[in-house]
Amino acid sequence: MVEFVERRTKLTVGPIHRPPFLTKTQICVIVALITISTPILIKTILKGETLLHDRRVWLSGAVFVYFFSVAGTMHNIIKEVPLFVRDHEDESKVVLFYEGPDHQLGAEGFAIGFLYTVVGLLLACKS
Repeated sequence: MVEFVERRTKLTVGPIHRPPFLTKTQICVIVALITISTPILIKTILKGETLLHDRRVWLSGAVFVYFFSVAGTMHNIIKEVPLFVRDHEDESKVVLFYEGPDHQLGAEGFAIGFLYTVVGLLLACKS
């Protein structure tokens, strides 16, 4: 930036003072927090009470991955599929579903992903 300004204006820019990312006070507070929390963290890890030991977290993560897999989210991201488009006849309305097999919008993928997820969860609860 300095080189650009000097080149454009033909003026010399003095030294730029850049403060450190963390001040000494911030570093002291961070070290104190780490020192205080370390025994508590070790205790909870040894007792098995962390989020990694909670099966509800793993279940939520699995359902999250399943939903975005069956919704085709990666396809929508890669192909830059819009979530919806404006109606050509009435600009105040939006189109969420195209008629025909050639096009798909992101809202359609999320709707189908939601339905697949509901059916999958119902089948999982049944067995």
